[in-house]
Formats: sequence, C-alpha cells, structure tokens
Amino acid sequence: MIQLVPTLAPLVSGVGDYALLLALEMRRAFDLHTHFVVGNPQWQGAAELHGFAVSQLAKRNANALTARLREIANDNSSVLLHYAGYGYEKRGCPWWLVKGLRDWRQSSPSGRLVTMFHELFASGPPWRSSFWLSSLQKHLVARLAHVSDACLTSLNDYANQLVALEPACQSRLRHAPVFSNFGEPQTLKPLQERSRRLVVLGHHGRRALMYERSGGQLQRICERLAIDEMLDIGEPVGFDIAARVALPVKVCGVLRAAEISALLQDSIVGIFDYPGTMLGKSTVFAAYAAHRLIPIVVAYDDARPADNLEPEKHYWAADIEPARLNLAAGQRLADNAYQWYQSHNLAAQGRTFRACLSVNNGL
Repeated sequence: MIQLVPTLAPLVSGVGDYALLLALEMRRAFDLHTHFVVGNPQWQGAAELHGFAVSQLAKRNANALTARLREIANDNSSVLLHYAGYGYEKRGCPWWLVKGLRDWRQSSPSGRLVTMFHELFASGPPWRSSFWLSSLQKHLVARLAHVSDACLTSLNDYANQLVALEPACQSRLRHAPVFSNFGEPQTLKPLQERSRRLVVLGHHGRRALMYERSGGQLQRICERLAIDEMLDIGEPVGFDIAARVALPVKVCGVLRAAEISALLQDSIVGIFDYPGTMLGKSTVFAAYAAHRLIPIVVAYDDARPADNLEPEKHYWAADIEPARLNLAAGQRLADNAYQWYQSHNLAAQGRTFRACLSVNNGL
C-alpha cells in the first residue's frame, strides 16, 4: 500500500509517527508493506525508513501527485491518505491534493483510496484567517470524503461533522481513536509499586500554558498523591518551570519513544492540557492510558466528555477538588482508561485499516 503523509522523521510529527507505527503493524500482522509518499517538498529525510521505501513530491501540484502515484502504484494498489489540511498547505486548503487523488482514483478503477481524517477544518473569530477559510476547508473535506472508498477519523464529533458535510460517506466511515506513539507495554506494575513521579507530555506551547495558568492546581494534586518528582518531556517551554511550580522538576527535553515509555512505566500520573471533547485524538492521552497512568486533564477549551470517556471514571479533570483523589481512586481511573484503550490499540487498529484497505471489506 501507499501511505501519503505530510512529513516523516527526522521531523517531529505526530501524524508521521502514527503512519510509521501503523506501517510497522501492517507489515508484522499482514505482511502488507508500505511505500511512503511525503507531501512536503521541503522535507529532508532518507529514501528508506525502517525498511519502507520513501518518495517525496518535488512540488505541491496535482499532476505531480498523480504522476508519482502512477509511477509507484499498480492496478490494485491501495492509497492511505493521512489528512490534516495544514500539513499539506499553509492555509489548510490543499486543492492540489484533492484533485490529484481524484484524478488518480478515476484513472485506477481497481485501486482503493482510504482517508484517515486526523483533522477536518479550522474555525475562529472574524479577525483570523481560519474564519474566512473554514468554508473552503469544509468543501475540500466533503470532496475528499466523496472520492474516498473508506473514511476513518479519531473523534465521534469529527465523524458527525463528516456525515453532515458528505452524507453518503456514513456507510463508509469508521471511528478509531488514536493509539499511543510511545509503545504499548504488556506488563505494567500497579501504581503503588511505581515511583511517586508525575510526567508532563505534550506540545511545548500547551505545556507552557499549563504551567502558567495551573501551577497551583498542579501543586495541590501532587501534594494529594505525595508526588516527589515531576518530569517535563519535550521541546523546551522557554522559561524556568521551577519558578512557576513549587516542586522538584527535571527538564528532560526531547526523548526517544522507548525512553519515554520506560519513564511512563515507572510513574503514577500523567498530566496534560487538552480539550475534554478531543481526547480521542490525543496521542498523549493514548500514551497515558496505554501505560496505565492516572490521566489528569487541564482543559481550557470545551471540557465536555466525549468518545465514551468520562471525568472521574477515565481521567481526572484538574479543576475538580483533589480531596477525593487518592492512589486507590487513581488506580481505578488508570485501569478504566487502560481498558478503554484496548479496543483500539495498535493491533486492533491494524485490523480496522486492513479491512478498509481491502476491496472485499463489506463497506
């Protein structure tokens, strides 16, 4: 199969990491090999990644895309598009991408196009460009859903929006919350046997915002759970974290996935800033759930529960009074999040994608 991605390693990319892990699983489970096509002409990387061939578009152009797909595809190839509009075009309106895939699909009637919608469209106030571009982005998403043989997305809300934009895609649509980009350990110690450590993962901007706004909440949670160490993992936030949070802080910087997994396996709490309605697309939440930590969410946006996730059952919301939070309650949260995750872990999603990529899949 061909996986079309905005970018790949060595650039840090959640979508690229997701695509690579999926490719590894498809090869392991089904002997199905991937040829990656990178849509960013400025990307600089190797022509092979973990044994997978990698091609790159010289320019963002429909004809260039169609020609490249015809060059590497055969009559029965499947193309899996990882769609995030801003990954393929600065303003999030990649007309060339949709046209190129439509042209390839028309010229290859035995081929198959499957789209994983990691994002749909932007929105915002009238003084931001996202407000004026939202309609165009919706139009492209609808066209892409129309031409795709199968569609997947990580959020129930996204699934509902896709059906509203293109009703005919409902019978071809699957819901698949994201899996962990940092591994899925098979053997995990109970929380009481782990170090009293809290981990902070996520985009550096979101981590910075959390430290600035919620240092007091974070400290109360740590006191309640007798946390004696906090690890900040990722790109630097740009200021001294210890000056905002009265706790011992170890700034780890950017680490490899295996290193992060090892730290998560010996920690009890994972905290991050993310909207409660969008936890299904958070690789950080997926990582905390897969490693059976207590997930604590700092949500400055809409915090309503979604995707069968509930506060005080699958995660703790930082603005809830921590008096009810102890290690026993935290273990129940960690267990529930872990069980929720198992229905769409990497192996389960490999089976889902395999079914979507197959012509005879009943969709």
